[in-house]
Amino acid sequence: MNHPILKIENLNFAFNKDKKILSDISFSIEKGSLCIIAGANGSGKSVLLKCIKGLLKPNSGNIIINNKNLSSNLKDRRRKIGLVFQDADSQIIGQTVEKDILFGMENLQLDSTTKQRKLLEVSTLLSLNDKLKTKPHHLSGGEKRRLAIAGILAMNPDIIFFDEPFANLDYPGVIQVLSTLLLLQKEGHTIIIVSHEIDKIAAHSQKIILLEKGKVLMEGESNIVLPHLRNHGVYVPLLDNKIKKIEELTWLNH
Repeated sequence: MNHPILKIENLNFAFNKDKKILSDISFSIEKGSLCIIAGANGSGKSVLLKCIKGLLKPNSGNIIINNKNLSSNLKDRRRKIGLVFQDADSQIIGQTVEKDILFGMENLQLDSTTKQRKLLEVSTLLSLNDKLKTKPHHLSGGEKRRLAIAGILAMNPDIIFFDEPFANLDYPGVIQVLSTLLLLQKEGHTIIIVSHEIDKIAAHSQKIILLEKGKVLMEGESNIVLPHLRNHGVYVPLLDNKIKKIEELTWLNH
């Protein structure tokens, strides 16, 4: 692994003085890795992603990307971090697949040649090039999520966050999205996933960060953190009353 692409130092966030959501959050993510942020409902997972991305303003703490402190540089932070929301429909704006992928690049005021090159690259990578003229509401759930990913990927972020990427998908949709996540990592992207569906993705992760009540309870190599998840509100399937081996926690082998 290379140097940490993302380093969070003592991040705090509260909606008001009586409702603190994140308390002294610190961790680091290696470049090119796939990391899972796990925790029970209400542990602060989605709020953490929004704080790092810049959709919420932390009360204090440092957000360091590629050794640069971008805590107060919201514009650069938003460009370097892509966030794919749980509800793909909320992220799809264009009237066709092509227009949706182009939307973010147009906001960045990229030239026509660059836009067309990136459109071809991401649509081919995510197997959407035969659907460029299709209206998004005609896509399946898995295809919509891949379109949301394509729109983010076209803007060339350093890090891509996924908030519950398997939510509300049928089996084919889960396989599509899971395969896409692994393809993106293979292409060199750093992937950070908030998910309670450990059984679908844990086998492919290098690190798990466990949150509880807005604090980092544990972080480390996935196989080391995995046995502790069930005791902190995260479902991990059992086999003969024992937690499954981490290499079994994927849907790609089913």
